[in-house]
Amino acid sequence: MRVGIVGDGIAGRTLYRILKIRGFQVDLYGQEKYTRCDIRPCGFATDASCINLVGKLGVSPQEYVLRRDNYIRMNGRRIKGDLYWIEKPKLLEAIATDIRYDKPDIDDYDVLVDATGIARVYSPVIPDFNDKKGISCQHRVILNGYVAPAFDVIRGGYLWTIPLGEREAHVGGGSTILPSNAVQQLVLDHVKEMKPNEIVCSCSESVRLSGPIFPVVSDKVITVGESAGLVVSFGAAGIHTAFESAIILADHIYEGDVTGYDKAIRRRFGWLRGIRKIWDSVEKGQVTLLSLGASYRALRYQGLKPTLMDLLYIRKALIEANK
Repeated sequence: MRVGIVGDGIAGRTLYRILKIRGFQVDLYGQEKYTRCDIRPCGFATDASCINLVGKLGVSPQEYVLRRDNYIRMNGRRIKGDLYWIEKPKLLEAIATDIRYDKPDIDDYDVLVDATGIARVYSPVIPDFNDKKGISCQHRVILNGYVAPAFDVIRGGYLWTIPLGEREAHVGGGSTILPSNAVQQLVLDHVKEMKPNEIVCSCSESVRLSGPIFPVVSDKVITVGESAGLVVSFGAAGIHTAFESAIILADHIYEGDVTGYDKAIRRRFGWLRGIRKIWDSVEKGQVTLLSLGASYRALRYQGLKPTLMDLLYIRKALIEANK
């Protein structure tokens, strides 16, 4: 079987590496980036379970961990967790570097994997599917001193501060409601409050928060990672899901059971549809007590360990920010 993979992010490179190791004929196609860090989307946060997945690729994950924290502050409240902040550009290079930049011919492959994320370049349009996207902007900054991980709720999203070592941070924000200029201003004000020594780089982008987009197998085209809608909308986490879905797909290609991949993704990530519904309610300022269980699952998947009181605190913050 000859496999073409379009998209050189986490999902695309992970799938490429595994299939290469297993002896498949596989090509990885990427697109030139125009950001200083040479990655899109921009993201550095993950969790212990995800770090363990990286180790299964034959890559030493600890070499790419910038810092590990056992908590975050959400609207000032300390919430326990096991969180890893990674150097994503270097990790991507460690996973795969043999990338083509021409356009693939779908007829050259038995399977073409769409790992193009937000673009879904080769995936079919799903009739009547309500695709939800958020806008985000971010800055990488150098600071005078220690910075703590923090998330602060805003209308339709949140602001974040992610430590990249002891005196460097990734500071950004995103929203599904506010216009891009409003998000940019909130983030810029947040950066100014931190009084950075230097703004290393800045960028903005969209992120898909729709939940799973089925089917993930359509003729010879297969979607993976964000292309398949596999982002935790309650937190916009996509690194862990990208690794995991790529590993699942690699196993099904290896076993010659490509059609079984759709069922496997439904079984593993079907719960993300419930998380999407929560975020739809959040936008209306309606966060029911019944949603706490699903919220807990989403936060645990991202490495947090919230108590019931933490969940009630977050619920109140979301309602107040989205009145």
